[in-house]
Amino acid sequence: MAQAVGIDLGTTNSVVAVMEGGSTTVIINSEGNRLTPSVVGCTKTGECLVGQLARRQAVLNPENTIYSAKRFIGRRYNEGQDEIKNAPFKVVSGPNNAVRFEIQGNPYAPEEIAAMVLRKLVADAAKYLGEKITEVVITVPAGAIPKDGPSAGITLATALASVYTGLPVHSDTAMTGEMTLTGLVLPIGGVKEKVLAARRADLHRVILPIGNAKDLRELPENVRAEMEFLFAACIEDVCAATIPELAERLAITVAA
Repeated sequence: MAQAVGIDLGTTNSVVAVMEGGSTTVIINSEGNRLTPSVVGCTKTGECLVGQLARRQAVLNPENTIYSAKRFIGRRYNEGQDEIKNAPFKVVSGPNNAVRFEIQGNPYAPEEIAAMVLRKLVADAAKYLGEKITEVVITVPAGAIPKDGPSAGITLATALASVYTGLPVHSDTAMTGEMTLTGLVLPIGGVKEKVLAARRADLHRVILPIGNAKDLRELPENVRAEMEFLFAACIEDVCAATIPELAERLAITVAA
């Protein structure tokens, strides 16, 4: 039976682990380290390096080496201009004013950069375990944090769905919760604080795990009246709330 691995996709570093003998084992990557830099660098030949190799060549190739890509997931180009101006790599406006990184003249979405890091982690895990990885759980920022911009807290899974379908993610929606790539949305604590943070960021539409529905009673009455709450039990529910056009496609496919 294939083992599931867990990935913590970090802004600076990422890590992959597996349960062995009832305890968690952090998997050593192909470079012999437990931490993998969340960095992607593309050479003039078109080869894209990931992790430590990408970080090593960053000094000589800063304009084509992307780091902290996770900060830009789901964001519009006109958001976070201070970060964009200070980045050594080129950040440009893409479709629907979405953030794109220009590398060797080619545009890359932040989700594509994150996906390269994920692919490396999965490949390292497969090498370590000696088997193909078919089940992965990825942790991503759960809270609706104002500094993360109007799309704060929308999970990486939703962002990747947007990339692969070409459909835009609604930038007025925040989400809190834990999501696994097997499709489950799990409840978390601190819902009141996260909803209030979303409200302070001028976000009035929040997706919550269905298991957190009872926690809305902790919110002030005026907040409950102002906000729109959507509840999710699985990834399909999240996609329907953040990418309505995708939900319509799925409905048409199912109906057919």
